[in-house]
Amino acid sequence: MSGLRYSLRALARAPMLNLVVVLSLGLGIGANTAIFSLLHQILLRSLPVQSPEQLVALHSPGNLKSGRSATNTSGGADAIFSYPVFRALEKQPGALAGLAGYRLLGANIACQGKTLSGTVTLVSGRYFPLLGVNPLLGRMLEPADDAGSGQPVAVLSFGYWNDRLGGRSDILNQE
Repeated sequence: MSGLRYSLRALARAPMLNLVVVLSLGLGIGANTAIFSLLHQILLRSLPVQSPEQLVALHSPGNLKSGRSATNTSGGADAIFSYPVFRALEKQPGALAGLAGYRLLGANIACQGKTLSGTVTLVSGRYFPLLGVNPLLGRMLEPADDAGSGQPVAVLSFGYWNDRLGGRSDILNQE
């Protein structure tokens, strides 16, 4: 009991030192927690799709690609397949259960008389079925949409639909 009293008296003699120690510990623990949370979100957590351990990103080293070779946020020029090469790979029988393509582009999106800026991801018709993603409202793209006949189809991300369009369900089938 006397050891506890001695410790409390010693702590009471140097309150600023105690404050610095407590704040240093708090900042250290907070920084470690923030870094681990970020690391977990980026590297450790699996993707929110069916069978994320089976997903593979294909690259095209060498001169497989022909035509346009611009780079964007989807990767460098070595990660780009030309459209004909992608379609040829899609038809090849092999070890892949499915193949889907995507490309990110900046775009202005017009809806109900307003133009909003955003990022568009052009995807092939097998993109959403391959990932096993289901829509909250409406439907996803299908392989039949790749044919280019009929009405153009767009799939909005939840964040874009909620933030930019107010989460309205009457947005379906609007131009």
